[in-house]
Amino acid sequence: MQNKYFLTNILFFITLESFYFYSISIAPFPIVSFFIIIFYNIFARNFIFSKNVLYYFIFLITFFIISTLIGFFNNPNGIRISSIIAVFLGSLFYLIFYYNYYKKINELIYSLERVILIHTFFWLIQVLSFYFFSYKLDFLILLTGEESRITGSGPLTGMIRASGLFNEPGSYSLVISIITFILIIAKKKISYIEIAGILSCFFSFSVSGMLFSLFLFFLYFKVSNNRYNYLVLPIIFIFLFHIILFFYLSEFPLKIYIEGRFFSGNDDGSLSTRFIDPISYFKTLDINKKIFGIGLGNYSNEISSVASGIFAYLIHFGFFFTLIFFLFTRYFLVLLKVNINYFLLSLVFLFGPITFYRPSFWLFFTCLMILGSNINSKSKLG
Repeated sequence: MQNKYFLTNILFFITLESFYFYSISIAPFPIVSFFIIIFYNIFARNFIFSKNVLYYFIFLITFFIISTLIGFFNNPNGIRISSIIAVFLGSLFYLIFYYNYYKKINELIYSLERVILIHTFFWLIQVLSFYFFSYKLDFLILLTGEESRITGSGPLTGMIRASGLFNEPGSYSLVISIITFILIIAKKKISYIEIAGILSCFFSFSVSGMLFSLFLFFLYFKVSNNRYNYLVLPIIFIFLFHIILFFYLSEFPLKIYIEGRFFSGNDDGSLSTRFIDPISYFKTLDINKKIFGIGLGNYSNEISSVASGIFAYLIHFGFFFTLIFFLFTRYFLVLLKVNINYFLLSLVFLFGPITFYRPSFWLFFTCLMILGSNINSKSKLG
């Protein structure tokens, strides 16, 4: 039990990427957690790695070294060393974390469930404090001095877009959705914990959160071993039925809000940062950079805010190296007996604000490899 509490705390602190201190230009909690789990496990035992796990680690290091060299060649004065270190540290985290927890499935699932409960608790406290006490509780500003983007605007003026311990609803929804995704494919069932996470994502009023929550509900029926789940099925249809009634029988402007976010992309800061700006920037690159990328750690004023995973790959690695990365990753996933369909489904989250520079990326990627390769029951996805 003590190990479960230790792991829960580590995983929770890794997700606290929004607690970024500009005075030191770092989010300390994920980095410290990385170092703790790496050094704790290095000194705790002698390592005998599976050759496939070790070979994939060698591939990652080689791949990132080549991309770093490309970055220095293209922009020697615009390299962010801290970002490069974060990627190599993430690769090392994958190696250590996989080795130590690939046989501790129950412990890992327990800790991921508690991480969801902790985050949804803070999300709920934020919602209740606003609607019951008219107080906008901003957890980030209390510690970092930076304000979260939780105030509703436009059609949602006078409301709160709760994000809990994150700086915006989109970041909250992404992290909770990915953890929920991993738990659903691992457990082949959905409990009150996953339902709480999904509902909080939907009612964060982030468009990505709404889409991810619907995606997760229907994912459950694809991976569940019990196709006649009489507990979950009514909950989902009652939930959807009330949402439809909300649209058409009340004056609540959620429908207007969603239409505005989808059809007025140029006025949407999040959509512009994650998609429109990267596409515009990618079009300006010469043919060599489009093929081979601008390189790892290469930053400029135009691309410093690339926030979606898919465009981070394309811009930093180019078409060629992005293809190489995914082909080799798929090859090693097969060797590690990870269900490829899980991997393909997980790619939907690359349209959210998660990239290989973030510690949470490496945590979720490694958890997917562990839980996707240790499932005893058969899945509808094969």
